[in-house]
Amino acid sequence: MICFKHERIRVAAAVVLTVMSVSVYSTARAYSYETSFPEEPERYDSEYYLDMLTMKYDRNWRELWETNDNIFRLRLGSLNVEQWAFREQLKFSSELSRRFRLRYWMDKERTLNEDNGTRNEIEIEYRILKDIYLSLFIAPSFWKRENDAAIGLQRRTAVDRYYRLIFKVHDFANNFSYEHSDRIEGENNLYKRQPLELILDVRDRIGSSMRFGVNGSYLRNWRKEYRFLDHPEDNYNEEGQRRCLDIWIEKKMSPSLLFNLDIKGAHYSAVRDGLEEEHRVAEFTPRVWWYPGGLRQSGIEAGIDKYNRNIIKEKTGPVEEEDKSARLPKRSHFSVCAGFQVRYEKWKARGVDPGDFRKDELLPFCLIRSRISSRNILEAGYLADRYKSERTGSLAGESARWENRIKLAWEFLFNGKSRIRVIETLDLDPEDWGEFSLHDHFFVMMQVVF
Repeated sequence: MICFKHERIRVAAAVVLTVMSVSVYSTARAYSYETSFPEEPERYDSEYYLDMLTMKYDRNWRELWETNDNIFRLRLGSLNVEQWAFREQLKFSSELSRRFRLRYWMDKERTLNEDNGTRNEIEIEYRILKDIYLSLFIAPSFWKRENDAAIGLQRRTAVDRYYRLIFKVHDFANNFSYEHSDRIEGENNLYKRQPLELILDVRDRIGSSMRFGVNGSYLRNWRKEYRFLDHPEDNYNEEGQRRCLDIWIEKKMSPSLLFNLDIKGAHYSAVRDGLEEEHRVAEFTPRVWWYPGGLRQSGIEAGIDKYNRNIIKEKTGPVEEEDKSARLPKRSHFSVCAGFQVRYEKWKARGVDPGDFRKDELLPFCLIRSRISSRNILEAGYLADRYKSERTGSLAGESARWENRIKLAWEFLFNGKSRIRVIETLDLDPEDWGEFSLHDHFFVMMQVVF
């Protein structure tokens, strides 16, 4: 057993070092005023949000991520002939002592969204008593002035059952670095109001038939002065704030029917040299899962690892081990998922070139999955995107369009947990290519538990 633990730590360390070595390049900070992409990703990919929906994690993949402390996952999708969309995520955990635990989080995303970024965060977790924990977070960056730090308090009874409150300071060493350096790059960019963020992260269940998750964050209004020592005429001031809220609910309606609801909302605002910009986004995704073969309720909470079992022992005494297969939901050989996604997006710009932009989208979908063997799953279905937009200002205009596609997917399970999914889509809109094309976009998804 000792050899196994040491081998597991070596594997985890190797994965982390590899990921950190390729994550050094700088990306736009999530609260920055400037953005790498316009508010209309469809300029680069007419089926962009259809692509995002095609790569969306289903409930099985989400549960695999939430119920394991040591896991890596990847999404990679073709947007057009020039660009890929990808997201890499890694988390691992290692017990340092009876009360201390080390966690690492990596999240690297590159898409056409305006809030791309890289999370590279280390957490030292201290168990105060029973299921109450205090954490210290450090997010190192190449530029020390961009390092983030946070403290968190949480109540956790299992890997996937917790309540966390986190207080984060962004760029905590920014002013110190500029004031005690040899004029970094000829600049002296100081915060007059530090970016401070409050984060609430919850995942729990009510009874035996309802589960839910909440993630909300508030980044207070921050202000920064940009000063260029060699070109003072370029000096400017910037300020902004951000609010985000994600909620998901899963309700077991009957032995064979599940209802799932995802709600997302975000509000960004910023001011730079008199130019004001505001961005609002809202998503609403209800869907139902039908399992004709039925689902069996799990016993002890899935995903409970060694340190969570110790907590339960302290509260209730020894816990008898049971067959692992009894703790996992029974997999039906056939299932159907149907629903729709509603998106609302609005931009406002005031200043040199004022104007508004508004877009409404409806994305219906219906997917059928069949497990043809112990390691192979096939999926097929229909997805669509009906969107319309309107703009005022110098680029005033309107746009309306339907996008339709067929999704074909093959999923291979390595050991019951790790898996890979390959997706091919068929375009049902000949005008996209000027003529009918059998091939539309290609995707690969992977999750590896270690």
